Order: sequence, then structure tokens, then C-alpha cells
Amino acid sequence: MKYRYIFVDLDNTLLDFEAAEEYSFYYTAQSRGLSFGEAELERYQAINAPLWKMMERREITKDALVVRRFRELFEELGITGIDLEQYNADYLNNLALCTRTIDGAEELCRFIHENGVLIIATNGVSATQHRRIAASGLEPWLDKVVVSDDAGAEKPDPRYFERAFAVSGAGDKSECIIIGDSLTSDIKGGQQFGIDTCWFNLKNEENKSNIHPKFEIGSYEDLYKIVMEPEELENIGVRNRRHSNEA
Repeated sequence: MKYRYIFVDLDNTLLDFEAAEEYSFYYTAQSRGLSFGEAELERYQAINAPLWKMMERREITKDALVVRRFRELFEELGITGIDLEQYNADYLNNLALCTRTIDGAEELCRFIHENGVLIIATNGVSATQHRRIAASGLEPWLDKVVVSDDAGAEKPDPRYFERAFAVSGAGDKSECIIIGDSLTSDIKGGQQFGIDTCWFNLKNEENKSNIHPKFEIGSYEDLYKIVMEPEELENIGVRNRRHSNEA
């Protein structure tokens, strides 16, 4: 293996977070007698996403974020009389009920676990993320799990990566790589910390940022070619396709 310690993001890298988010959004609203549809979901996502970017820049705390997103949504919709903290707690509980994996995730995790050290590197609420992992079927193949709540900082904060590196047991940063779908969280954080980075670009999105990962992949098969030596690829019969976009 070219890399022994492989840090892998959770949401939209191993787990289908969009499916979980949609399920939880609708189910939580329904449980309160709210009739939400696609328009309300899109407004929630439009409010929520910039708040997470603010948190990455350390302009807002996660505790403030998880309440503010619903407060802004309900204010826009003219909905009153809801305990926002309890609503968010219900939303997170429901989020943990939907743990659909991306096709090939279990096979990938098993392979990394058997040939190296797999560390889940995820932002989020600790209890929710651990519940989702436990229900996903991936847990037997995970060597370490580092949730931002437990680390005391969120990606891309260097303090998060310092904690994750210490937990991993790695002795040298050259042995490490992080794979994730977020340029501003996974890739920027990995670059700042000094480890190699791989952008999991499943939707083939255009990179309009000034953040340039060492590798860019659109499938798990491409990842095998990055982390394995050529002779190892031959042994498992992985096809030789172009897979990286080095900066």
C-alpha cells in the first residue's frame, strides 16, 4: 500500500447523506403536523449549507448552527410556537435512522481495514454519527472513528486533524491520505495539516475553488489505484484507467 493510514470522510463519501437528510427533514416535519415538500427542503438546504461553511471558517459554533438553520427556515415560512432545540434533536434522531451506503462502500472499507488502517474523519454530532455508523453495517471494518464533537474542533480546523492523526497511530504524515467529498472541509483541512488529499467527486462537479487536491476520483475503483502499488493492482485485477489529477 502506498498509504498505510487512510482517513475517509463519512457523509457523501461512504454514506448517502442526501437520502438521510431528505428522510429526516420530511419525517420530522410530518411528526409536528407540518406539510413540507420539495420547496421547503430546498429552502432548508439553501439556509443550512452556508451555515456549515461559516462553521468551517469558525464564524459560528455548531450548537448555534443547528438551531439557527431551523429558526431562519420557520421565520421565512411564518411558522411559530416550535421549540427549536427539541425540533433539532428530533431531526438528528431521525437522521440516524437512514444509513444508506454508497454502492461499494462496504467492500472498500473491508479492503482498507485488511490492508491498512481505516480512520473515519467526520464532522457532526457525535451521538448521531456513531448511531449512523453502527446501523450502516460498516463498523466491523473501521479501525478508528474521529467525530468533530469528540475532537473539539471541526474540519478543516488543524486541531481536528491533529487529534485525528494522534488517534490513528500514524508516525509520519507521508503515510497518510484523506479522502472526502468536500473541498473546503476535507481537502483544505488535509492540505493545511500536510497530508495528501483525494477529492471524491462522485457527481463530476467542476472545481471552481482555489483548492486543488492531489488526486480527484469519481469512483471507488479509482481510489484503489491511488492507494495501492502497481503489483497489488495486478493481483486484484483492477483495470488500468486514468484516475488522478495531481496539482
